[in-house]
Amino acid sequence: MVDSDRRDELGALVSAFTSCEGGQGRVTVVKGTVATGKTTLLHAFADRLTGAHVLTATASRQERQIPLGVISQLLRRAQLAAPVRERADALIAEARRPDAGRAAGEPVEHRLGALLLELADERPTMAGVDDAEYADTASLRCLQFTARRLDASRLHMVLSTDHKTPADFQWFETEIVRLPRFNRMRLTLLGPEEIEGILAPHLGREAARQLAPFCHRVSGGNLGLLNAIIEESHTWADDGTDEITLGPGGAYGQAVVDCLRRCPTEVTAVARAVAVLSGAAAVPLITGVVALDAATVAAALETLSLSGLADGLRHPAARAAVLDDLGPAERQSIHKRAAHALNAAGAPAAAVADHLTAAGDQIEPWGVQVLVRAAQHEIDHGRSTAAVRHLELARELSTEPAERARIIAMLTSAEWRISPATAARHLPQLVDLLRAGRLSGPETTTTIRYLLWYGRLDDAGDALERLVGSAGSADAHSAAELNLFRLWLTYSYPTLLERVPAARDALASEISAVTVATSPQLYAANLLRLLSANGSYDDIFDGAEYILHTCRLSDDNLDPLITSLSALVYVDRLDVAAQRCDALLAEAVARGVNTWQGELSLIRSVIALRAGDLAAAIEAAERALRVTDVESWGVRIGGPLATLIQAYTAMGDHRAAAAVLRHRVPAEIFQTGIGLFYWQARGYHYVATGRLEAAASDFTACGELMTKWGLDLPGLVPWRTDLAQLYLRMGRTEQARVLIEEQLARVSRGRSRSRGVALRLLAAVSEPRRQLALLRQSIEILEACGAQLELAHALDDLGRFHHAAGELDRARVVKRRSWYLLKWCSVVTTSTESQHGRRPVVADAEQPGAGEDQETERLSEAERRVVAWAARGLTNREIARKLYITVSTVEQHLTRAYRKLKVRRRTDLPTEAQLPLAETA
Repeated sequence: MVDSDRRDELGALVSAFTSCEGGQGRVTVVKGTVATGKTTLLHAFADRLTGAHVLTATASRQERQIPLGVISQLLRRAQLAAPVRERADALIAEARRPDAGRAAGEPVEHRLGALLLELADERPTMAGVDDAEYADTASLRCLQFTARRLDASRLHMVLSTDHKTPADFQWFETEIVRLPRFNRMRLTLLGPEEIEGILAPHLGREAARQLAPFCHRVSGGNLGLLNAIIEESHTWADDGTDEITLGPGGAYGQAVVDCLRRCPTEVTAVARAVAVLSGAAAVPLITGVVALDAATVAAALETLSLSGLADGLRHPAARAAVLDDLGPAERQSIHKRAAHALNAAGAPAAAVADHLTAAGDQIEPWGVQVLVRAAQHEIDHGRSTAAVRHLELARELSTEPAERARIIAMLTSAEWRISPATAARHLPQLVDLLRAGRLSGPETTTTIRYLLWYGRLDDAGDALERLVGSAGSADAHSAAELNLFRLWLTYSYPTLLERVPAARDALASEISAVTVATSPQLYAANLLRLLSANGSYDDIFDGAEYILHTCRLSDDNLDPLITSLSALVYVDRLDVAAQRCDALLAEAVARGVNTWQGELSLIRSVIALRAGDLAAAIEAAERALRVTDVESWGVRIGGPLATLIQAYTAMGDHRAAAAVLRHRVPAEIFQTGIGLFYWQARGYHYVATGRLEAAASDFTACGELMTKWGLDLPGLVPWRTDLAQLYLRMGRTEQARVLIEEQLARVSRGRSRSRGVALRLLAAVSEPRRQLALLRQSIEILEACGAQLELAHALDDLGRFHHAAGELDRARVVKRRSWYLLKWCSVVTTSTESQHGRRPVVADAEQPGAGEDQETERLSEAERRVVAWAARGLTNREIARKLYITVSTVEQHLTRAYRKLKVRRRTDLPTEAQLPLAETA
């Protein structure tokens, strides 16, 4: 490659040799840093010479003590006649005798120099010495003697040296630079344009133009490194990017190591320090890693910079290769020294901890606290795997009991973010620490959560007793947070409070407004209080929104955020809940915390299920099971399974629902709040598959437990209306009526999905004169709630009412809208039955036929867009904002649409296959 890479320098050498052939001998010194192409240039020059004596040698630091070692190489590599070779061998042997220095007469070095000149008298001669700065003293004296006698000779002496030469070589340079035919040639680092020219024959002109800046940045213009990059080009030359992936085991990394092996030991040591410090080149830091003074380090850094290696060491592949070249013990040692240097310089704990972890058990006691601080930093920034690595080492090295307990608690928390199943291995140790009283209040509550997650109720109960017993000495804030934990237990694990009456009785204590204002957790506690008291929906909504707007996603804040999303679902603000949940889920994905993704995917599946978007509910539940493996869900596995069972059942895919039901769940699930949802979902499946008595048992069990646990909230699990629908199917109308009226007495009179469902069912048990008003109320409420599946059922009942009253056109329009809604919900609409004994049967004759489609087709595109939004419950003003038109224009479009569709009110409008929002905007 040098023919194209160093063509100018090679041409100059050939031209100089041509002059030598006419009897004008000369000396050329080629200077350059390591891997700038000196050796390649020298060999290429030798290859160009024909009909000449070509003598070459390579000096070495390891052979500097061998007298005339370089001259011996020169003569032995030449094609010499036997007498001349014998003479040369005899002179070298004489020089190496112990008494050679005391022999009288002309020095052997001079006689060997004369021999070189005699060879040049025979024919033109090139004597090339690579790395001449490492030549032995006797050889240098011989070369010096020869160089002073080149005037009429045909000898061209070419010596390559580093840009900086050692002191014992400088006397030689001082002598030869004064010669009349001395020439110095400097090989500098390549620039981007030169690199582009080198790359072009290998990659093509356009690819070379794109990749030249990167190659210059990574090689620093060092020809050796550039050649290694080109050697790896088969992996990236055709990808059309301006970046290259260089692996630590490739030619590039090896080229960096090879260059450093040819450098002085102090330069290699500094390069390793730069590599272990991730490219940092501050002299004070490096002196803390290597046993060299600041001046030596500065000089070594200059050498690395001039050779392009400093640029190379900025690439991870180069740094990895340099460190991999060390033995395991030496690598641990350099990481230990780097940790000391960084810590002394006040570097962040995370930077120090990486080296402590790499140093293994070689660290000192101060390193444990650094590891703990670094782990907390990694946790705060979503890097759980790095935190686990630091904490595992800290646990091994810590000897102080309280410190070790804290480390184990942190390690469990960090692993829990990745996989609860993996973190569960620490539970026995945490239980021991709980019993020994070594965990703080927050650590204790977190450990109880872990134990409950895996159904270890006995251990959790013991821990809760200890926690309540120590609450008397807590400050107001800690007591309030403990109260939040108790409220959380009321909803999630109510049976635990039955085991610990003291915890249940303490729930009566109030939390002051001042204390609440200090923590998102305490806002969540007040939100739970509002929910348990079946409080104002507006107050619950405001509280949930406040937490979601002010609370950043973290381990501590996950429960308040989940509580707030659940509260939005409870008050039927599904649109807001979906928006907030999607934003949090995107953040959890970006930060790579699996457990957060699982929990948020679960609540997202519940939101979609409540909205009637069954396909989205299934997708979210399956994602929850995918990002957090099944073994990691513990008793909470009932959450995603309940969503899947209910969604598949509602879609009419009973085989899929039955397959989910066959999944084994822990027995402890039925002692938790999650168990209520699982029972409810199983009951729906039993109804759909004709196992009515089994369904009645599940719905009744839900009601009994909710009453027993003080959770008889109509918006949580509407067991009364579930059971009422079943009774209607069984013909037990009066029992159904009682349950429906009880439900209506308990639900909010405002925007409530539970109220909308109850009103629909009340219409089914009422006289015909009341049915129309009740169904219209139900439809209005369900539209406002965004409960599309329940709305479809209510519309179907309204269509049946119109049909029974002989209003066939109106019945057809309403039934068509019901059919579109069911289609949007992914419900199979050919053989389903009503949830109160007459589930909407949309037979082929009732599906929108060609006649109805033609009615909709008569609408203009603008009218279709307005109708689609109006059918979703938007006001005229909201539609105007969505479509960027005036309110008056919306009213005109609706008036014409009413006339064309033969409807009189908004609730009778059909949806156009429930167009997605993005397509109607």
